[in-house]
Amino acid sequence: AAKKLAADYGIFAKGYECGIRNEQRIIDIFKDIDSTGRTVSTVILCAADLGYGTDPAKGLDFFTQDVAEFQQVFETNLVWNFMLVRQAALRMKENGGGAVVFLSSNTAYRAIPNRMAYCASKGGILAYTKNVAMRVAPYGATCNSIDPGGVFTPLNDCVVNDPVLWQQIMDQTPLKRWASAEDIAQWAYFMTVTNTFCTGQCIVIDGGESINSHFVWPK
Repeated sequence: AAKKLAADYGIFAKGYECGIRNEQRIIDIFKDIDSTGRTVSTVILCAADLGYGTDPAKGLDFFTQDVAEFQQVFETNLVWNFMLVRQAALRMKENGGGAVVFLSSNTAYRAIPNRMAYCASKGGILAYTKNVAMRVAPYGATCNSIDPGGVFTPLNDCVVNDPVLWQQIMDQTPLKRWASAEDIAQWAYFMTVTNTFCTGQCIVIDGGESINSHFVWPK
């Protein structure tokens, strides 16, 4: 991915591998970035464990879900993000500014069947957003979150290709479509490049799904 970005856009790009429980690895990665003479001014935290097991359409049942699976979702979505954002924020503090963006989910505000760990962890991201924003503001940095609904990705093909499930989702989405990657990227660009005064905010981008969750448009 880094090679493709460098080739396509003529930029310096570098990829790293790290595990969710390895804080020292994250510290070493940021030190390596420091060694290149570049400054970390923006961090977008988008990795997540979706907490659905092996079937996104089915999820994991509250009454039978293994506790270890529940914990793993929190380790990825909360603990790992905490370790990453702290290292980035230390650089922003030193350099006097920057932008943090969490990619969360509209499920922070609404329940979806058999995704309890995922929804709860995204609620945690809302709290992260506000707390990080308060902590980095004295150094001229901002922190916001983007909370999408459904986004077209290969991961969601199993949902898109299920006519019944897809129709149910569309019935609950006023704009009658899911987001594209570009829809989300535009907000990420605003929050990291254009924005200078918005901080601690959680912006829902879901085509109206979250405000229409109990109403079905008439045919």
